[in-house]
Amino acid sequence: MLEEREPDLHTYRMLRNKHGAYEPMNNALSVLRHPGLIRVLRAGKSSDTHVRRRDYYLLASGEEFAQRLRAEVPMLAWYDQQVLYVRMVTEGMSAEQLKALQYEHAEYAGTPVGQMIAGISERVRARLSAELEREGLA
Repeated sequence: MLEEREPDLHTYRMLRNKHGAYEPMNNALSVLRHPGLIRVLRAGKSSDTHVRRRDYYLLASGEEFAQRLRAEVPMLAWYDQQVLYVRMVTEGMSAEQLKALQYEHAEYAGTPVGQMIAGISERVRARLSAELEREGLA
């Protein structure tokens, strides 16, 4: 997972918020919603104790466009592979468990609210190298 670097296409940096990492969904999703590749529907009821959620649906036109992109831009295959890795690591975990994992990283937990969260990839690569060496696999 860490051997190849993420393709340098575009990055949405995440802000530290009171309730977790935050990036306005409209920023990233507007490029999908405007041309009709996704549909966003509100679900549930809003109240003082319940936040109304939004459900996001990939439309047939979005799926066709994604397949065309995969064929035309081979470097995008990196993202498909990363999704599989993340799914393997997080399968069966609740949102609360995932949130707890986030807070184990000093870069996240120590970032003041409203500030950009620093990346952790270099620290994780160093940790992986040390573990592989410790296990005699490096």
